Amino acid sequence: AYAAAAVFYEQRAAPDQLRQVVHTILLSPQFRTLWGEKIKRPFEYVVSLLRAANADFAPGDSFFWMYERMGQPLFQWQPPNGFPDRKEDWSSTMPLLGRWRMCNWLIDNWRYGGEGANKDDLRINLLPQMPAGVKTPEAIVDYWAQRILGRSLPPTERAAIVQFMAYGRNPSHDLPAEDIAERLRFMVGLIFMAPAFQWR
Repeated sequence: AYAAAAVFYEQRAAPDQLRQVVHTILLSPQFRTLWGEKIKRPFEYVVSLLRAANADFAPGDSFFWMYERMGQPLFQWQPPNGFPDRKEDWSSTMPLLGRWRMCNWLIDNWRYGGEGANKDDLRINLLPQMPAGVKTPEAIVDYWAQRILGRSLPPTERAAIVQFMAYGRNPSHDLPAEDIAERLRFMVGLIFMAPAFQWR
């Protein structure tokens, strides 16, 4: 913090003052050692999941009921300091269980409802979002990891999710279309529940 403040003051007349400050922060030892020190709060988790899955989002009572069970009900933190920002406050058993339940509900049960012809359709429809040529368990997991995380999954997380998608088959061989359709949303759900998706 001191180094960034010093650059901010020393370069106050420079046209690229803020660029230099950000450069100082990003190259600092403190910044490099912070990875894994914070995880997404429930709100960040849900929003990033909905965006990554290209969900047809429409808030409703059932959504808010599921969301509030995650432990961060909107606008209900009484002290003026805001919801906690440390990973310890969001990484214990109950908050993580709430995330997994929310993820499963969104992936498998969140439907349009109502009276229309699409009332039974899922609001998160993943299969049409995947390129047709992606057919092996390894390629499917890698495609969705890149799309959701912007990077590869860590090897141990990737291996477990590939194994789930392969379901006893060779992970480098094409899966039948019906197997992909049956397991894809649950496989994507595993990425959303993986540690790699929790970090921020």
